[in-house]
Amino acid sequence: MIRGPNSAQFGSDSIGGSVQVVSQTPLFTPVKSEIHGRVSSHYNSADHGFGANSLVTFGAKDLALSVNLASHRSNTLRPGGGFDSHAAVNRFLGIRLDVFGKRSTDTAFTQYGGLFKLVYAPTPRDQLSVHYQRAQIDGGKRFDQTLGGDGNLIADLGAFMLDFFYGRYGRFFAGPFDTFALSYSYNAQREERVNQGGQGNPLGPITHQYERTVVHGLQSQAAEQWRKNNLVIGGEFYYDRVRAPSYVFDPAGGAVTLARPRVPDKATYHSGGVYAQNVWAAIPERLRLIGALRYSRAAYNSRAENSPLVNGQPLWPDDKLTAGAVTPRFGAVVTFAEGFNVSAQVSRGFRTPHITDQGTLGLTGNGFEANAVDLAGKGATIGSSAGATAVSTGIPVARLNPETSWTYEGGVHLHRSGIDIDVNGFVNDIYDNIVLQTLILPQGAASQGGFDDRRTGAARSRGAIANFFARGARARGLIAPGADGRLGAADDLLQ
Repeated sequence: MIRGPNSAQFGSDSIGGSVQVVSQTPLFTPVKSEIHGRVSSHYNSADHGFGANSLVTFGAKDLALSVNLASHRSNTLRPGGGFDSHAAVNRFLGIRLDVFGKRSTDTAFTQYGGLFKLVYAPTPRDQLSVHYQRAQIDGGKRFDQTLGGDGNLIADLGAFMLDFFYGRYGRFFAGPFDTFALSYSYNAQREERVNQGGQGNPLGPITHQYERTVVHGLQSQAAEQWRKNNLVIGGEFYYDRVRAPSYVFDPAGGAVTLARPRVPDKATYHSGGVYAQNVWAAIPERLRLIGALRYSRAAYNSRAENSPLVNGQPLWPDDKLTAGAVTPRFGAVVTFAEGFNVSAQVSRGFRTPHITDQGTLGLTGNGFEANAVDLAGKGATIGSSAGATAVSTGIPVARLNPETSWTYEGGVHLHRSGIDIDVNGFVNDIYDNIVLQTLILPQGAASQGGFDDRRTGAARSRGAIANFFARGARARGLIAPGADGRLGAADDLLQ
């Protein structure tokens, strides 16, 4: 894992740098073909977890490939000291969780997957790479929402799968550039959340929320190195689309009704950017300057016409957001003597709200969330905190803005004669940070429409998204406006 300076290449979420996970690449063997293999296993006692990993690689003069298979079984976890202070029975009833045994229920799962990678060099200047991996988790549960936290009856995670593919063409000495690469990527992730609160009632409604996100991407990059300069230019474009049908099953009567999903079905997210980065050895071995410039742009869109009609009304409104920004990065490394240098840099970060930020609706693990479009004209304001005692700040709820930041960093580095000393300092100023805060509504506003699914939860105010209430009331029933206009737990409305 490498922390690198190449944040200009990685876009929206790469505020302040990048951490790269470099996967194992099969190698060419120019003399003769070779096959290698490795099998490993592991066990740990905290959860009686065990698993295995097997790797086979093949290398030839112009062809190399690898196949990797892995699996892991995690059984129920033993909490530290045998006591889990956050467990529902401890928080709500004052009873230790170990009355159910020494290990935490709902913490076991099975994980397995595989990876295939091929590299082919049709000519000494050209190279083709193909990568595919599949991962899956079975039997997963949200322990923090059952006995481990909220006390819900069911909090299952099903169909938890990842499919990731990319194909890349690379060429050395491509026109004016030393290297050129063009890639296509496909990333599909899916899951199904099954939840039943029910106040301990096994006949309470069971919510099924299926989600599948598919992302198609195109990336290109070219690099050229001169005696004093190392230039990298490139760009990428990604197209995200979510499928999120949702329904509620009634165990008592067997009825199935359509429900509002966590994020709007068929919501889309387009994102892309172009960048240039140059490292200039202004004074060889003494002064190196780094400059990077990136332009990023993203667009979120969800349509009410994609929603089924329930009681003649769509389950979510039309909503969209488009934002873009220029993000520069400048740095310098001054070498005073061999192994002793000083570095400094300044950079701007930019993160566009993604689909989860923009589109999360209804009851979630963070609480009940509503869209700013639904709140229009209702006098909604942002609370002073995320707690139940929050009061209005007077700031009206508005559409979510992108997060931005300015980072200033400096360091002194000494590496010589067996001595390694690094002293670094930084300041990171983040603006329009996405945080959780209580939503404040005037008296009677909650009954004006748009809040039909009024199950209680935590309060989040994200501009475009706002939750209703703080953590304390999450498992206590319906919500209703209090005399001061704040939405809280309404014990007199429990059904």
